[in-house]
Amino acid sequence: MPEGVSNGTKRPHSESPSAPPAAGPMQKGQQVLFYFESDAGDPKAPLLFCGPSRSKGNGKQQGGGFMFVASHTWLYGTLEQAVDPAKVNSEQKETWPLVLPKGEYNFVTRKGTPVPSATMPQRVRWVCDAKTPPCKLSLLFVRWGGEYSKWMDEQEANDGDWGKYGSPPSDEYMGHVVEKGFKKHPSLHSPEGMPQWELHHVLVASSKDALQIAPQAHMIRAGMKGPRRAAFWMLWPAEWEDFGDPDYACYVERHAMFAAMRACEAAAIRSIFPHPADQYELITSKSWMATLSLHPGVQLPAATVVSKGAVKVNVEAAAENALRALHHIRRLNPFPVEDGDPPAPSAVNKDGVVKGVVKLGWSWENRFVVTFTSPKHLQARLKEMMNQQGCLATYCVVQEWVDFDFEMRQYYLPPPTWPAEHPIQPTMIQCNAWGPSDDSKNVGVSRASFSKLTEAMVLDKWDGDKEAWEMAKEKATSIAQILLAWLLSAEHQPIPSMRLDFMVKRIGPGKARVIFGEYCEQGACVLGWLEGPPTIWRACVDAALRCLGFVELAERSMEARAGPVLIWSLPDLRDSPDELPAPTLARPSVSLKSVSCSGSLVTFATTEGQLYLLDAAGDDAPRLVEALRSKDVASAACSPSGMVLVVTSAGSIYKLNSPAGVQEKAAQGNEKAAALMAASMLAAFGRLEQLPLPVQITRAACGREHSLLLSLQGLVFSFGEGRRGQLGLGNVQSASTPTCLEDLFTVKQPASRA
Repeated sequence: MPEGVSNGTKRPHSESPSAPPAAGPMQKGQQVLFYFESDAGDPKAPLLFCGPSRSKGNGKQQGGGFMFVASHTWLYGTLEQAVDPAKVNSEQKETWPLVLPKGEYNFVTRKGTPVPSATMPQRVRWVCDAKTPPCKLSLLFVRWGGEYSKWMDEQEANDGDWGKYGSPPSDEYMGHVVEKGFKKHPSLHSPEGMPQWELHHVLVASSKDALQIAPQAHMIRAGMKGPRRAAFWMLWPAEWEDFGDPDYACYVERHAMFAAMRACEAAAIRSIFPHPADQYELITSKSWMATLSLHPGVQLPAATVVSKGAVKVNVEAAAENALRALHHIRRLNPFPVEDGDPPAPSAVNKDGVVKGVVKLGWSWENRFVVTFTSPKHLQARLKEMMNQQGCLATYCVVQEWVDFDFEMRQYYLPPPTWPAEHPIQPTMIQCNAWGPSDDSKNVGVSRASFSKLTEAMVLDKWDGDKEAWEMAKEKATSIAQILLAWLLSAEHQPIPSMRLDFMVKRIGPGKARVIFGEYCEQGACVLGWLEGPPTIWRACVDAALRCLGFVELAERSMEARAGPVLIWSLPDLRDSPDELPAPTLARPSVSLKSVSCSGSLVTFATTEGQLYLLDAAGDDAPRLVEALRSKDVASAACSPSGMVLVVTSAGSIYKLNSPAGVQEKAAQGNEKAAALMAASMLAAFGRLEQLPLPVQITRAACGREHSLLLSLQGLVFSFGEGRRGQLGLGNVQSASTPTCLEDLFTVKQPASRA
């Protein structure tokens, strides 16, 4: 077997994976490591075959089973041409090194068909002459390898969708995780941008395939080169037989899935998405709805578990005992009701439980939630739920009815220091309403319409009662502290993120009632929240790196999270020496990767590659720079005169100039007036100009009248006003275009890209 391909034996790993690229020219015929990249979502793309045993001539397993492949990894090869790394341009593939992979590698499609062309010489972006792959983290997608309906990819925008990313088991979603998650994470790359991660895939097409993962978990672990490993489980656990229908693809029988997860975790492949096995099983089982309903702090409706056996033996007794259990639980743990408040949690059950819902665990949306309105009706619902063809469920949850006006969804991303004394605040709050339920429809189909609500729509529903709205948010946030802490009982490590759903009702002027509805796993629908999925993916990788010991203190302190940002500007102390500014707390709904400021002008670069501008002295909120929407911004720098330099992820440099009126005021020395106009005018009317440079730029800095640029190769360029010699060119001339400081020694890139 060649180096870099697993044969089931353990390979020593390097604990210092940050191998640099070659410092000087590399010769033809030189042995190198190169970074192999492919798209596992493309049915024709080549993937490195890693196991398990396969039949002769292709990658398909004898007798079925899963397939283990890699789409992003370091491999060994030979240079077919001499190459100077300093002349490699990321945007010009013809400048990339030409490498012949070692002949022993086998490349196949995701269906197991051999791809001989992948063994031929190929252009690759990254090569290095290290002896050990520079890989600090091995990532794994456990995903569907069979056919699935395109509804998972090609979703039309609607109020209940996942946004533009597709659903988690889809190829589209995982493609976005790679492009906007792994490739954008600074801790997974060297300062030069070299990938220090790899990505493997376990492809299954049935629950039977998933059952074969557990016995092969150590083989999978041995095939992952990184000293640390983490898995994304992109399948849905279910209690159904396999139907073989593409509409029911990506569902895996829960015992098979959780056995596979636990075996991989025992082999030191940590589950980071959606959750570790024990925690994920607890959340998706819905059994917590019953066990937590006696906890007075979580405000849950009374619930109990009814087994399939009880329904089969005597459905009348099962229904009667379930209603008696609900009544007893509610009596022991009553909701607080003040004088004048309506009954809690519903008016219909004020004299005893007669109305409620029956739910299946390991199910999503409202397709397996049905209502009942009498003991006789409950009997029918229990039989209907437990006797579905192909259903393997051993129990269902019976829960009392809740009166509510709408649902509130709160998204939490606990900081690295959590658990802590201070409450966690939600990163995002959304609301949605349900239409009347059509109970004439069968189990397994949606029976109610769904619509998103803005805050304005919520206030309109509540007659403008903002006090009640604020109370609802405060109560939900308070309940959330207990709910998030309770999850630590199933997994000692803090969750990277969680969505909590609450049922909210206005019960009087300035008063709201909040009742907990559901835990929703990472990867659950985010109602089109554009920055939501990338923020969650980043949080998952951050959590993996922290727990696996790879995040430096400096990197942790500068993590890009959608958390609070403090903004303030200094007044003229000559006019008001006793007045110091109070910071303004901004809680952005996007994930930030860099912030810069000059005077009162602030720039925010998001992990989505967008740039926002804010005048801290006058603007209420940052403004999106429309001209840069398609440029994938990495960072920015701004000057007091209202000019912004923008660095893209590809290394291009753009200059965003303010309109002429702002520049004239700056030229007259009126910098305050210029800054006040800069954010609003730049965002809406800024003039974008690309600076032509033969190198990739990684950093930009702006002075009062001049600017500096740092290239990927460590070269420094300057331009702007030079009458004081500030350009470093040995004269007092100004330069309108960037000029290389040839007399300056090459500048070493900083250790952190934060």
